[in-house]
Amino acid sequence: MSVSVPVNTTTGTKDIPIIIEGHGPFEPGYGCNVAANSSVGIPLLSNPNATEEAMRCDPGWFCPRLNPIDPSTMPVYCPPSHECAMNRLLYTPCEAQGLYEPTICKPGYYCPVTTSMIICPPGSFCPTGSTVPIPCSLIFSNCPLGSATQQPFGFIILFGLLDLIVLSVLVLLRYCRGHLQFIPLRNKVLETSLARAIKSEEMQKSLRVIVEDYRESWGGGALHMNIAFKDLGVKLKSGKEILSGVSGEIRAGKMTAIMGPSGSGKTTLMNVLMGKLTKTSGDLEINGQHVDMKKLKKLVGYVPQDDVMLSDLTVRENILHSARVRLPNSWKKARIEEHVDHTLQALHLSNVLNTCIGDEHSRGISGGQRKRVNIGIELVAAPLALFLDEPTSGLDSTTSLEVSTILQSIAKLGLTITAVIHQPRVEIFKKFDSVILLIRGGRAAYVGPSEFAQNYFEALGFEFEDASNPADTLMDILAGTKLGGRYGLSVEDLALIWKESIRQNRVSLDERLNGKIPKHLFQVRHDILGTLHRTESENEGTFHAVIPAIIKERGASFFKQLMCCYSRSIVQQSREGRGFLLELIVATMAGSLIGVAISGKLREMVSGIYIGKYVVLSPAPLDVIAVCGFLMGVTIGLSGAPSAVKVFGEEKTVFWREAAAGHSSLAYYLAKNIATIFRQALTALHFTGCFLYFAKPNIDPLIMFLIVLLQFWGVYGIACIVSLIVRRENASILSVVICLVLSVLCGYGPTLTDASQHGYRFLNEISFNKWASEAFYSSCITVYRGVFDVDLMTRSWGYTLDRVGMDLVMCFLIGLGLRVLGYILLVGLHRDKQR
Repeated sequence: MSVSVPVNTTTGTKDIPIIIEGHGPFEPGYGCNVAANSSVGIPLLSNPNATEEAMRCDPGWFCPRLNPIDPSTMPVYCPPSHECAMNRLLYTPCEAQGLYEPTICKPGYYCPVTTSMIICPPGSFCPTGSTVPIPCSLIFSNCPLGSATQQPFGFIILFGLLDLIVLSVLVLLRYCRGHLQFIPLRNKVLETSLARAIKSEEMQKSLRVIVEDYRESWGGGALHMNIAFKDLGVKLKSGKEILSGVSGEIRAGKMTAIMGPSGSGKTTLMNVLMGKLTKTSGDLEINGQHVDMKKLKKLVGYVPQDDVMLSDLTVRENILHSARVRLPNSWKKARIEEHVDHTLQALHLSNVLNTCIGDEHSRGISGGQRKRVNIGIELVAAPLALFLDEPTSGLDSTTSLEVSTILQSIAKLGLTITAVIHQPRVEIFKKFDSVILLIRGGRAAYVGPSEFAQNYFEALGFEFEDASNPADTLMDILAGTKLGGRYGLSVEDLALIWKESIRQNRVSLDERLNGKIPKHLFQVRHDILGTLHRTESENEGTFHAVIPAIIKERGASFFKQLMCCYSRSIVQQSREGRGFLLELIVATMAGSLIGVAISGKLREMVSGIYIGKYVVLSPAPLDVIAVCGFLMGVTIGLSGAPSAVKVFGEEKTVFWREAAAGHSSLAYYLAKNIATIFRQALTALHFTGCFLYFAKPNIDPLIMFLIVLLQFWGVYGIACIVSLIVRRENASILSVVICLVLSVLCGYGPTLTDASQHGYRFLNEISFNKWASEAFYSSCITVYRGVFDVDLMTRSWGYTLDRVGMDLVMCFLIGLGLRVLGYILLVGLHRDKQR
């Protein structure tokens, strides 16, 4: 039999036939298709005594033959056919199994009254049990005639436009950078050796200009930093002494080398002189007064042994950032850039200023140029003293000489230059004015002019071959590999002789060695001491009077440092185009695959238990909303974590160096996090757009975007913490694993109800995936209130409905808490490297 139901459309009114198979009205089983021994179906009652309920057809249900005044037309339950029973077991509702059996208002239709089922008009969508059409989102959505859900495609259009803009900007930047990079190389004359360039008029002019820049940064005066130390010692908590009784002086305008075998305390001495390490004994004076070197760290530069800098920035960008952050805050942008250009010219880096540093994966500048950039990062900050750790390590002999020549030129500016060196060639050794020779155990064997070192040890009976490198011979003597000369001195004797000669101003071991040391050694030592104790006393009083104001003036404000670090991070991301593109592709594929998998099962994401008396008509419940929340957590972790660990994991050493130089750790950390927000948003937009298009959940697209974005926010927070704790090669996989664990805690399996019963519910509460899944579940399921038993379905998972706002806030707060923990780890771990 056929029943015609009026259906409203945008083009008019027409009849949609609804076919109800069954017996004729006067045949056995009247009212039910399958009921040979029953005249009517079973009344639908949640309460056997509720007669009014039996006559009622609730909103959202279709009862075309109901006559409220005719009890014979009341809604009934009919036994299902074999086909219907199978469909219900497969989560699919059946057509009415009898004339008076109600059916749920089908998806794609709405039932304004219980006797009318109207197809959903274009521009609206009608989920199961709808009584009125729901307008599609203001964001572009596809809602044709008979839509059960909306299919938003506005996000796809939006991220397509943004991708086009970002791609255009990246291509333009790459073109401009490549164009600028090769402009200086057009003139091949600039490729001559550095030694010739140093002698050139341009180089000498740049050095003279830098002197004026330095004086301006020092308040207009010519300041110098002379360092004197006496009986310096460092003893570990274990009682081991790693530096013992070292005395001497490091003078401004001179180059001083610290040499010695491994374990002799070279780096320890330099760290004490810089204030990075606290001495346990001895005195340290700056220009004749006791000063805590930690207070002068803004005026001291440290060049580490490794070329610690950002490889994806250009030469100029690395040096310019140091200048912006560390120069006097009164300097304007143009003045800072002018000073940077002077520094680049002085270091002969003008021909590569727009070239990226490069690394093992990408071609960049040469090793010698990297070393000069390493020096330039400190030199541009106009320090009074410059300390270098193995500045010639890893370089060939020619390049090492070039770097040493540059340092010699810098020293002539009036800076105090101190470097730890290891077996330099003779030409390099001669460029140092003074040398501090240490033996194992951190004791001094010689402190004085480098030109007197060979004479001193020859007077002690050691031989220097004419063709040998004096520096190599000295290292052999200090290491004990060269026999004790004609007097048979041990390495320990060398330290004792030097210490006693300083304390008594005479050779105290002369008699103890039975006259083995000649009397003229006293005169050699007297000459050394005479040179050692000649100090520059002028302007020392002025130094201590003006230095507090200079230190206060040094360094950019917090906000300026924040903006500098932010702009630098944005530039870094623009150079990581392939990594960013890969992250977007993975997010796009993840959202698409989940959406396709979900949409292939049901027309809607839920087939639940009908509410009230209609429960007997329910198909087997199938709720893919919760599993969808779990899958989103997994895929977002997979797509976001590998890229997120690079934010901090790739540049921990750079942070340590900058923090030691006085950079604001908080400004750096905030800037790096803020700079990733656009990246997270664009990635979330790709995921959300594709997921919404294929899965078509009944959820506000903006709410869906916020849910995905806040999960990326949490993933980046996890990756931040992991990258600060473990090595960078292990950070990616560990971050993904942790994100997978947090996804399992979302409440899908095990459920929140199970977690409460077993006492680990608190783990779910600290998982941002749980709150995101709850927000997603609540947003998708509440549209079916009055149709499905939403409360019963929700209790099976343990979620709480109607608090989406709180869910989103909790996601944000957990991500924020992860970043607070990350900052604590950033500044708390490796404190010794940040001093």
